[in-house]
Amino acid sequence: MTAKPTDTIIMNAKPAAMPVKLTDEKGLYLLVPPSGGKLWRMRYRFEGKEKLLAFGKYPGLSLKEARERRDEDRKLLANGADPEASKTAIQERAADTFAAVAGQWFEKWKTEVTDSTAESQWNRLEEHIMPVSGTLPVAEIAAPDVMAALAAILDPVKFGQLLRAFDCYMNPFPAYTQMVLAMTRQLYSSTIA
Repeated sequence: MTAKPTDTIIMNAKPAAMPVKLTDEKGLYLLVPPSGGKLWRMRYRFEGKEKLLAFGKYPGLSLKEARERRDEDRKLLANGADPEASKTAIQERAADTFAAVAGQWFEKWKTEVTDSTAESQWNRLEEHIMPVSGTLPVAEIAAPDVMAALAAILDPVKFGQLLRAFDCYMNPFPAYTQMVLAMTRQLYSSTIA
């Protein structure tokens, strides 16, 4: 029986003519291909099919972290979920967040304005909008999310900055922006009165 890998064993593992596998337990192993590198993998079965997950490279992902990820994925399996499908869904969801979509738009938009304008707009977005809406899928952003962003910045100067930041986003997010502008103007005018 082979001993479970330790940090020392992993650090001393060298590439060979054939891939080297340092097996841990519960499907986790470290693959050392002939080309070099040390890659964490996990084998598992789901609905009768053998599957393979890639966790990352060592030392970027430590032995302890790889074991924690393995344990998380085993919990998903115990609950009847495929870890691979769950990770794919998370990645797809991350691609549709306000931050991801805004970042894609910003990369195109910044070529049309001066560097200082682009930088100030991105800074406003990061300071005022991303903390509240950045991780939300664009389709799920609702009025309470907008109100939460506004509650933190009712200072008149910051309010003006927020409006300018949203004005920049009129083209890619017209419905969201119109809703935000209407709500912010209404909220701001009621706080002044």
